[in-house]
Parts: sequence; C-alpha cells; structure tokens
Amino acid sequence: MGKMGSLFPSGLFSFESLYVLELDGCAEINNAPPFQGCSNLNVLTLKNMFLTDEVLHEILSYCGMLEKLFLHRIYRLKTPKVMHDNLKVLDLEFLKLDGIEVISET
Repeated sequence: MGKMGSLFPSGLFSFESLYVLELDGCAEINNAPPFQGCSNLNVLTLKNMFLTDEVLHEILSYCGMLEKLFLHRIYRLKTPKVMHDNLKVLDLEFLKLDGIEVISET
C-alpha cells in the first residue's frame, strides 16, 4: 500500500458539494494538499492510518466549516493541537498520545 501523498494530487477532494469524507486504511497521509478546497467539509473521519501532528494541523486549516472530526486508530500522532473555530464534535478512539490541546469557539 503506497503513501496517500504520493497517490492523491493536490486538491483531490476539492468539491464545493463535499460535506462528508471518510478515509479508512489509506496507509499514510504524509501531506495535506489533497485537502485543499475542502472549505465546505462538515464531517471528516480518518481511520486506520499514519498521520503526524503537523499534517493533521494543516488538514484542519483547509477545512474551514468542519464541525465533526473523528480520529480512530491513527498512528504517529504525539501531541496534536486541534484548533478550529467551528468544531463541535471531536471523537478519539484507540490513540496513543502524549497529550492533546483542543481549542474551539463553539
């Protein structure tokens, strides 16, 4: 299984009508450009993959309308900072973290 960053081009999920996205078992997301244009995304679910703190932060910066974030069995996260003004739900399952910082206006 290859790395997502090498398989998916920048802006791959760039659809104004894309409101919900679930990625399960993508091996590794090693960069965030595939998420450029996800400004209307409301729900993002990431499962069973490798993802660093930095890439998660960058993904969230592209998803301006995100209200629900689900992170299940994500490896390589250490001390993520989830900073998002619209985030209402953060669901974490089977993560081994050294710490987490969550900042949301809602």
